[in-house]
Amino acid sequence: MIDFKKIISTSAFIDNAALRNLIMRHNIQKTEKISLNRTGSEWLSIFSLIPMTLDIRARYGSFSTPWNAPIDRSFVTRLPQHTSLKLSEIYDQRALEIFGIAVKTNKNIVIQWSGGVDSTSMLTAFLKNLSRADQEKIIIAMSVNSFVENPIFYQNYISKKLKIVNWLDVDVNDNFLDKNIILHGDPANCLYGPSGMMYAKLAQDGQHLEPWKHHKDSMIRSINEQVPNYPGTVNIGEWYIDKISSVIDELSFDGVETVCDWWWWQYFNFKWYGSIVRPLAWCRKNYSKPISKLNYEFFSRNTFYSSQEFQDWSYTNLHRLISRNPADAYKPEVKKYILDFNGDYTYHDKKKFQASRVTNHIDLHYRGVPVLFDENWVGYYWEDPSVKDSMLDCLNDFQG
Repeated sequence: MIDFKKIISTSAFIDNAALRNLIMRHNIQKTEKISLNRTGSEWLSIFSLIPMTLDIRARYGSFSTPWNAPIDRSFVTRLPQHTSLKLSEIYDQRALEIFGIAVKTNKNIVIQWSGGVDSTSMLTAFLKNLSRADQEKIIIAMSVNSFVENPIFYQNYISKKLKIVNWLDVDVNDNFLDKNIILHGDPANCLYGPSGMMYAKLAQDGQHLEPWKHHKDSMIRSINEQVPNYPGTVNIGEWYIDKISSVIDELSFDGVETVCDWWWWQYFNFKWYGSIVRPLAWCRKNYSKPISKLNYEFFSRNTFYSSQEFQDWSYTNLHRLISRNPADAYKPEVKKYILDFNGDYTYHDKKKFQASRVTNHIDLHYRGVPVLFDENWVGYYWEDPSVKDSMLDCLNDFQG
């Protein structure tokens, strides 16, 4: 019999989106009052209220989770340091580096292009730095929604110029990974945002640029305001803010000072791993087959945005990622990189954040994603024998 408690504690991934959707769809638990001695179902209720909190793991510092699952060491780099490199230089260097790896390993480069800023800037780096002949190695995975989000870029640089496959036809299995390097834009949110909506009210008076410890109550409210249908869960915000903040004190990390710094830190430290591995969870046809250690390690090393240079730039240029009105400063440096390449001022001036997973995955696919993946990336469903009980046992034992 499979020991799911052991699998969970060493798991590759708990898919928070799949579990969150399960909770919402089946109304597993809606508690009107969360006690100090929380039950497993109550913890599920709490986690379902705050996006991406079911499998957050700290790259730096100690951090308890219900699963006791450690962060994979391949995702842990040194703490970011100041750099003098320009963002454009980092994009250019990374594209050439990834291309060199593709040539050396005889692999194609599959770019999941949503039409958004992160995937478009990544694709721009390759188009800018590779010859037309070298671009034969590039395959674009996209949907109709990708075209709608960025039609001019598609018409000018993709249509009849690059190989295209349907986004939903990409099957990230061992055979695929043997032949391809898959790149996606998700990790860029951990470098550039978005977090502005979490401090939008403070930004009206420029208070988001003040020390976060002076505005802790407002930060707590920003979490609690996400859960209007759960009036008894008013302490979720305080619990979450304190939990994330504790690692700052533990590390004595001097780079997190303002309110917006804090929200950057939340993404950068705690959501990095979950963001990078999404294709291994979301883009597969058969979850019963494992992914080899060799392919998994290659994938994790060669994610486009995972280079140390990107992380150093993000830390160095926090002031460039924010402004008095966060809504007017959506990834300005990244959009400028695209603009310098294609001259599309409409996209540069009008593009706002849009969650690409919603636009590129149908609901039926959502329902097919397992909630638990073991260390070999074999997936297990909530309904599988012992999975539900094992996960609830972990949550029952969790003290926060």
